[in-house]
Amino acid sequence: MTVVTAVALFGERVSAWQAALMAGALAGILMLSAQPTTRAGAGAGLPWGLGAMAGLGLALAFLDRVTEASEPMLAVLIVRALSAIPTFILIRSRREAVRLPGGRRGWTLLLAAAGLDAAGYAAYNLGVDAAPVALVAPIAAAHPVVTVALAVAVLRERPRSLQWAGAGVTVAAVIGLSAVTGV
Repeated sequence: MTVVTAVALFGERVSAWQAALMAGALAGILMLSAQPTTRAGAGAGLPWGLGAMAGLGLALAFLDRVTEASEPMLAVLIVRALSAIPTFILIRSRREAVRLPGGRRGWTLLLAAAGLDAAGYAAYNLGVDAAPVALVAPIAAAHPVVTVALAVAVLRERPRSLQWAGAGVTVAAVIGLSAVTGV
């Protein structure tokens, strides 16, 4: 989504090699998502995942323009702060109760997630400040490999063969893309 938006709306260009490697990374990510790692909620998350792909893909393309208009860290701060508004509206419309984490472990995990999320967006913004979004976004999109690795290490989940292959394809495509683009 990010690359298509950057090319279609903002005139960025990608070479045939870059497009092929981006397609490889996408194929790897689809392989990672093809089979659930657990039986609980096997298909329930797919629509939300597709929504996340569309929303984040478009947001990351526009975030590059926000970074150009301001400054990388200020752009992250503003976008993250403003994201509270639609989140609040969604919580209210679904009539969900807001529950803060209980205990020290819950707060530690919440703060760690917030810090890592902010660091990821900051790294992305610094990347698109230095290189075209059409080149940085596919590398950033390989983050599911890290998520699967953590699910294996921390949650003891067991990916299927297709998911392991997807991780390998994604990593290989990202390394190839980095080599081809010099990012």
